[in-house]
Amino acid sequence: RVVVANADQILIVSSWRGPKIWLEMIDRYVIAAIRGGLEALVCVNKIDLVENDTELQLTMQPYYELGHQVLLTSADRGAGVDELRNALVGKTTVLAGMSGTGKSSLLNAVQSGLNIRTQSISMDRGRTEGRHTTVGVAMYPLDAGGAIIDTPGVRDIAVRGVLQNELSDLFPEIAALVLGCRFYNCSHGDEPDCGVLEGLESGILVRSRYDSYRAIRATLPP
Repeated sequence: RVVVANADQILIVSSWRGPKIWLEMIDRYVIAAIRGGLEALVCVNKIDLVENDTELQLTMQPYYELGHQVLLTSADRGAGVDELRNALVGKTTVLAGMSGTGKSSLLNAVQSGLNIRTQSISMDRGRTEGRHTTVGVAMYPLDAGGAIIDTPGVRDIAVRGVLQNELSDLFPEIAALVLGCRFYNCSHGDEPDCGVLEGLESGILVRSRYDSYRAIRATLPP
């Protein structure tokens, strides 16, 4: 359902741990941004929980290469908050992501005086449980200019209005590899002479992005 109109960009917030980063969710929001004509900013919060900086950089590398601004933050420690604030200036930004990733805490850090309620979220098998801190859509003006629109945390986000054979157009790196497929209706699963699978094997295509593509494709109509 439509919850926001007339925005400039979407800030997709995930957390590194607690809950664990969910790359498929990020990719689903990136698709929504592309289809809505919005800039997609990818924010990884709770970087104070990162144990291996190289792993973090490799995980986010596909988004850097796709031209998305990647923000690494810790609302608790103030890391990356100035960079995040600068990315919001003069823009109407939709704030989106899973429950428990610290979206409300980031808002409180970016804009003093908001005092948005936050609460701890219990975790079970990497999925959020309990009530969302944000229960409706709210717009907050920013002192530096622009506004941020807070939306309720989600447990899932569906891709609507896309057919299976159209999905590769929303994954630029996969779209480039499709040209190497032998079959025009290749599903990029187990067909021979599949340009996408060859790209995956050679390392041109990152496994996480391929996994997202396959998982999302399975939910779409033929």
